Amino acid sequence: MPAKQLVTALLLLTLQAGACSVAHAQRPAQAPTWNQLSPDQQQLLQRHQQEWEGMPESDRKRLANNAARWSNMSPEQRQQARKRYRALKGLSPQQRQALRQRWQGMDPEQRQRLRRRLSNMTPEQREQALSRFLERQGRN
Repeated sequence: MPAKQLVTALLLLTLQAGACSVAHAQRPAQAPTWNQLSPDQQQLLQRHQQEWEGMPESDRKRLANNAARWSNMSPEQRQQARKRYRALKGLSPQQRQALRQRWQGMDPEQRQRLRRRLSNMTPEQREQALSRFLERQGRN
């Protein structure tokens, strides 16, 4: 499968267009303590409260950033994110690994170009691209 299709599918499945820049802008320098999380973040991450302070810093940062992104999404964006998550879960482990490897092989400039391209698509266009990708995956 061409690299461009693999990476496009990865972003369609894992990134919410527009939320990328929000997440990067809000990324804290250090992992927050539980009390530093917003009430929305605490509610979303409630199941992790007991273990929060013992978690690795990278996990706390990732979870806090994801909760912040989720809180900033509209209901429509959340619905699209859920669809992409289900589609990603529907891929075989080999397909997910191929997407991951392709993404990791891109330099920051390539990633940014792809993010810009996706952010210019409507949700419907992103869904159509995802559907086409998944159809091609089924044939391979």
